[in-house]
Amino acid sequence: MEIAWIENEIEAFFLHIQGSGRLELENGKVIKVRFAGSNNRNYTSLGKALIEKGHLNKKNIDMYKIKTWLYKNKSLARKFMNMNERYIFFEKYSGNIKGSSGINLVPNISIATDKRFIKKGEAIIIESIDNKKDVFLGIAHDEGIAIKGKSRIDLFTGYGSVAEEKAAGLNRKIFTRKLIPIENKLTGEIFEKNFRNK
Repeated sequence: MEIAWIENEIEAFFLHIQGSGRLELENGKVIKVRFAGSNNRNYTSLGKALIEKGHLNKKNIDMYKIKTWLYKNKSLARKFMNMNERYIFFEKYSGNIKGSSGINLVPNISIATDKRFIKKGEAIIIESIDNKKDVFLGIAHDEGIAIKGKSRIDLFTGYGSVAEEKAAGLNRKIFTRKLIPIENKLTGEIFEKNFRNK
Protein backbone atom coordinates (compact mmCIF):
# COMPACT_ATOMS: atom_id res chain seq x y z
CA MET A 1 0.00 0.00 0.00
CA GLU A 2 1.34 3.41 -0.93
CA ILE A 3 2.09 6.02 1.74
CA ALA A 4 2.33 9.07 -0.52
CA TRP A 5 3.15 10.15 -4.06
CA ILE A 6 6.30 12.27 -4.45
CA GLU A 7 6.22 14.65 -7.40
CA ASN A 8 10.00 15.15 -7.52
CA GLU A 9 11.77 11.96 -8.61
CA ILE A 10 15.21 13.34 -7.73
CA GLU A 11 14.22 13.99 -4.12
CA ALA A 12 12.52 10.58 -4.04
CA PHE A 13 15.77 9.00 -5.20
CA PHE A 14 17.73 10.59 -2.36
CA LEU A 15 15.07 9.51 0.13
CA HIS A 16 15.88 5.93 -0.91
CA ILE A 17 19.59 6.63 -0.39
CA GLN A 18 19.06 8.16 3.06
CA GLY A 19 16.63 5.47 4.20
CA SER A 20 14.40 7.82 6.20
CA GLY A 21 12.91 11.26 5.90
CA ARG A 22 9.90 13.52 6.26
CA LEU A 23 7.24 14.08 3.63
CA GLU A 24 5.35 17.38 3.59
CA LEU A 25 1.90 17.02 2.03
CA GLU A 26 -0.04 19.69 0.15
CA ASN A 27 -2.18 20.35 3.22
CA GLY A 28 0.92 21.04 5.33
CA LYS A 29 0.83 17.74 7.19
CA VAL A 30 4.21 16.06 7.71
CA ILE A 31 4.61 12.29 7.54
CA LYS A 32 7.71 10.61 8.94
CA VAL A 33 8.93 7.56 7.02
CA ARG A 34 11.73 5.11 7.71
CA PHE A 35 13.35 2.01 6.23
CA ALA A 36 11.11 -1.06 6.29
CA GLY A 37 12.88 -3.36 3.81
CA SER A 38 14.34 -3.57 0.33
CA ASN A 39 14.20 -5.63 -2.85
CA ASN A 40 17.67 -7.01 -1.96
CA ARG A 41 19.17 -6.00 -5.29
CA ASN A 42 22.67 -4.56 -5.57
CA TYR A 43 23.30 -0.94 -4.67
CA THR A 44 25.04 1.18 -7.33
CA SER A 45 26.59 4.50 -6.34
CA LEU A 46 25.25 7.36 -8.45
CA GLY A 47 28.25 9.53 -7.63
CA LYS A 48 30.67 6.83 -8.74
CA ALA A 49 28.76 6.34 -11.99
CA LEU A 50 28.85 10.08 -12.75
CA ILE A 51 32.60 10.18 -12.07
CA GLU A 52 33.27 7.17 -14.31
CA LYS A 53 31.37 8.84 -17.16
CA GLY A 54 33.31 12.07 -16.71
CA HIS A 55 30.36 14.18 -15.55
CA LEU A 56 31.76 15.01 -12.10
CA ASN A 57 35.21 15.37 -10.55
CA LYS A 58 36.19 12.82 -7.92
CA LYS A 59 38.17 15.34 -5.85
CA ASN A 60 35.28 17.55 -4.78
CA ILE A 61 32.13 15.49 -5.25
CA ASP A 62 29.36 15.76 -2.66
CA MET A 63 25.60 15.34 -2.44
CA TYR A 64 24.87 18.92 -3.53
CA LYS A 65 27.02 18.58 -6.65
CA ILE A 66 25.26 15.33 -7.55
CA LYS A 67 21.84 16.92 -7.03
CA THR A 68 22.82 20.01 -9.01
CA TRP A 69 23.99 17.86 -11.92
CA LEU A 70 20.74 15.87 -11.91
CA TYR A 71 18.60 19.01 -11.96
CA LYS A 72 20.67 20.54 -14.76
CA ASN A 73 20.63 17.33 -16.81
CA LYS A 74 17.10 16.01 -16.34
CA SER A 75 17.19 14.28 -19.74
CA LEU A 76 19.94 12.01 -18.37
CA ALA A 77 18.97 12.01 -14.69
CA ARG A 78 16.55 9.08 -14.81
CA LYS A 79 19.03 6.97 -16.81
CA PHE A 80 21.68 7.37 -14.13
CA MET A 81 19.30 6.99 -11.19
CA ASN A 82 17.96 3.76 -12.69
CA MET A 83 21.46 2.28 -12.55
CA ASN A 84 20.80 1.68 -8.87
CA GLU A 85 18.54 -1.38 -8.81
CA ARG A 86 18.13 -1.36 -5.04
CA TYR A 87 14.63 -0.22 -4.04
CA ILE A 88 13.70 0.75 -0.49
CA PHE A 89 10.31 0.17 1.11
CA PHE A 90 9.18 2.61 3.79
CA GLU A 91 6.82 2.66 6.73
CA LYS A 92 5.29 5.53 8.65
CA TYR A 93 6.41 6.12 12.21
CA SER A 94 5.99 8.58 15.06
CA GLY A 95 8.47 9.75 17.65
CA ASN A 96 12.22 9.62 17.13
CA ILE A 97 13.96 7.81 14.28
CA LYS A 98 15.84 4.68 15.35
CA GLY A 99 18.87 3.04 13.80
CA SER A 100 19.25 -0.68 13.12
CA SER A 101 20.44 -0.97 16.73
CA GLY A 102 16.95 -0.02 17.92
CA ILE A 103 18.34 3.10 19.61
CA ASN A 104 17.17 6.64 18.85
CA LEU A 105 19.54 8.39 16.45
CA VAL A 106 21.25 11.46 17.93
CA PRO A 107 22.23 14.25 15.51
CA ASN A 108 26.00 14.67 15.08
CA ILE A 109 26.74 11.65 17.29
CA SER A 110 25.00 8.62 15.76
CA ILE A 111 26.94 7.00 12.92
CA ALA A 112 26.28 4.18 10.47
CA THR A 113 29.19 1.80 9.95
CA ASP A 114 30.32 -1.43 8.32
CA LYS A 115 29.36 -4.04 10.92
CA ARG A 116 32.26 -6.26 9.88
CA PHE A 117 34.65 -3.79 11.51
CA ILE A 118 32.60 -1.64 13.88
CA LYS A 119 29.82 -3.28 15.86
CA LYS A 120 26.64 -1.59 17.01
CA GLY A 121 27.12 0.43 20.17
CA GLU A 122 30.87 0.88 19.80
CA ALA A 123 32.35 4.34 20.32
CA ILE A 124 34.59 5.78 17.61
CA ILE A 125 36.85 8.83 17.65
CA ILE A 126 36.70 10.33 14.15
CA GLU A 127 39.43 12.63 12.88
CA SER A 128 39.58 14.42 9.54
CA ILE A 129 42.84 13.83 7.67
CA ASP A 130 42.75 17.31 6.14
CA ASN A 131 41.88 19.15 9.36
CA LYS A 132 43.40 17.73 12.55
CA LYS A 133 41.19 20.01 14.66
CA ASP A 134 38.07 18.37 13.24
CA VAL A 135 37.69 15.56 15.77
CA PHE A 136 34.51 14.21 17.33
CA LEU A 137 33.04 11.16 19.02
CA GLY A 138 30.57 8.94 17.17
CA ILE A 139 28.48 6.02 18.40
CA ALA A 140 27.61 3.17 16.02
CA HIS A 141 23.81 3.13 16.08
CA ASP A 142 23.17 2.11 12.48
CA GLU A 143 24.52 0.33 9.41
CA GLY A 144 24.06 0.66 5.66
CA ILE A 145 24.42 -1.44 2.53
CA ALA A 146 26.65 1.18 0.88
CA ILE A 147 29.01 1.52 3.86
CA LYS A 148 32.07 -0.61 3.21
CA GLY A 149 35.41 -0.50 5.04
CA LYS A 150 36.96 0.39 8.39
CA SER A 151 36.94 4.13 7.84
CA ARG A 152 33.70 4.43 5.86
CA ILE A 153 31.22 6.15 8.14
CA ASP A 154 27.94 8.03 7.68
CA LEU A 155 27.10 10.65 10.28
CA PHE A 156 23.45 11.35 11.14
CA THR A 157 23.11 15.14 11.10
CA GLY A 158 19.37 15.38 11.76
CA TYR A 159 16.66 16.95 9.61
CA GLY A 160 16.16 20.27 7.87
CA SER A 161 18.15 22.47 5.51
CA VAL A 162 21.02 23.07 7.97
CA ALA A 163 21.43 19.34 8.61
CA GLU A 164 21.28 18.61 4.88
CA GLU A 165 23.93 21.23 4.15
CA LYS A 166 26.23 19.74 6.78
CA ALA A 167 25.67 16.20 5.51
CA ALA A 168 26.47 17.27 1.95
CA GLY A 169 29.92 18.48 3.00
CA LEU A 170 30.99 15.36 4.88
CA ASN A 171 32.64 13.59 1.97
CA ARG A 172 36.22 13.58 3.21
CA LYS A 173 38.96 11.21 4.28
CA ILE A 174 39.14 10.29 7.95
CA PHE A 175 41.05 8.33 10.57
CA THR A 176 38.99 6.32 13.03
CA ARG A 177 39.96 5.16 16.50
CA LYS A 178 37.82 2.60 18.25
CA LEU A 179 37.47 2.84 22.04
CA ILE A 180 37.71 -0.67 23.48
CA PRO A 181 36.90 -1.33 27.16
CA ILE A 182 39.47 -3.64 28.75
CA GLU A 183 38.88 -5.19 32.15
CA ASN A 184 41.74 -5.14 34.64
CA LYS A 185 41.60 -8.59 36.22
CA LEU A 186 43.26 -7.40 39.44
CA THR A 187 41.04 -4.42 40.20
CA GLY A 188 38.03 -5.01 37.99
CA GLU A 189 38.35 -1.46 36.69
CA ILE A 190 37.49 -0.64 33.10
CA PHE A 191 40.03 1.24 30.99
CA GLU A 192 39.77 2.59 27.48
CA LYS A 193 42.31 1.53 24.86
CA ASN A 194 42.64 3.31 21.54
CA PHE A 195 43.82 1.91 18.27
CA ARG A 196 43.96 3.45 14.80
CA ASN A 197 42.26 1.91 11.80
CA LYS A 198 44.22 2.45 8.61
